[in-house]
Amino acid sequence: MNRKYFFVAGEDSGDSHASELIKEILANEPEAEILAVGGDKMQLAGAKIVEHIRDLNVVGIFEVLLHYRKIKKIFNNTFSAICDFKPDKVVLVDYPGFNLRLAKSLNQAIDSEIIYFILPQAWAWKANRSETIKNYTDKRLSIIPFEKNWFRQRGVDVEYIGHPFGYRFFNDKENIDGVRDGNKIVLMPGSRQVEVDRHLPIMINAAKILSQKTGKEITLLKAPNVSVENFPQDFNIETDPLKHKEIIAGASLCLVASGTATLEVALLGSPMLVCYKMNPLTWFFATKLSTVKYISLVNLFLGRGVVKELLQKEMSTKSVVFHSEKLLQTNPSVFLKIQKDLMQTIQTNKNPFKIASEIIIGNNKNV
Repeated sequence: MNRKYFFVAGEDSGDSHASELIKEILANEPEAEILAVGGDKMQLAGAKIVEHIRDLNVVGIFEVLLHYRKIKKIFNNTFSAICDFKPDKVVLVDYPGFNLRLAKSLNQAIDSEIIYFILPQAWAWKANRSETIKNYTDKRLSIIPFEKNWFRQRGVDVEYIGHPFGYRFFNDKENIDGVRDGNKIVLMPGSRQVEVDRHLPIMINAAKILSQKTGKEITLLKAPNVSVENFPQDFNIETDPLKHKEIIAGASLCLVASGTATLEVALLGSPMLVCYKMNPLTWFFATKLSTVKYISLVNLFLGRGVVKELLQKEMSTKSVVFHSEKLLQTNPSVFLKIQKDLMQTIQTNKNPFKIASEIIIGNNKNV
């Protein structure tokens, strides 16, 4: 009998990572049936989408409350779809607020193996999530180097499979050494609509000033599932994700919303300024609950502040311009050192998605 899988991802990075994992599973089990809450990449990889991430791409405590009815409806539909489908494996991908609750609900409802792929960052805040992960999941697959030990200290068994970027860039060195044309400032405001709405206006205002002062071109890297309004006609917009890496590699500066994108920029050796704003009340609670010094993954992975972070009130047009000008005058060797240090931390010659697929396929609690 062909095995059945149900994937649940709630945002673009999860859609991207899950799509690669789905490809590996189908390479080993071509007849497997895969349903998913996910996005276009997962669909192209071979999953049938029952709910799309464009309706789930929300971040922040109060943003979630504002969309509670819609998210609750999607949650109930997802739960029902999984129960009706009766999959052999449920693979939860990041998106902890939704997926941890789903794991709890599924625990007594179905006899499927529940696997968490890309774990909640409980080491950063809400450490009690480690108990939920321990009690309501069967396998946990981590892509962050220090997570395995952190969870082990709390009695949670975690498999570290390597970081996808560490594999991709280790085996794609030609793209790491992109030619920097020195005439482009790149705007990367985020992959969620609420992030774009908060970050892009400030980035645009700062970019106008920087362009006038330096003569540099401005290019926005637009994520899928977000809309952009009132964008200056003399600025460029790139919507093709396949071209984003080349543009980043050639940029003289990137203004980046904190997230997975910061790792990509650092691994390409490009200068960056990390920015992030959220609802003031969400920020208040986040700072009270947070146990880490930094927000960007580059700083967290390296354990020190190697890239400048402008957070909340610190992210203003004036501040972005000031720190951008400093970065534009910084010796490129600084960013190449960050690139080298990060590569040494996460590089791997083993495909994390292949490893994850082997763990998932080879461990069925019903066998």
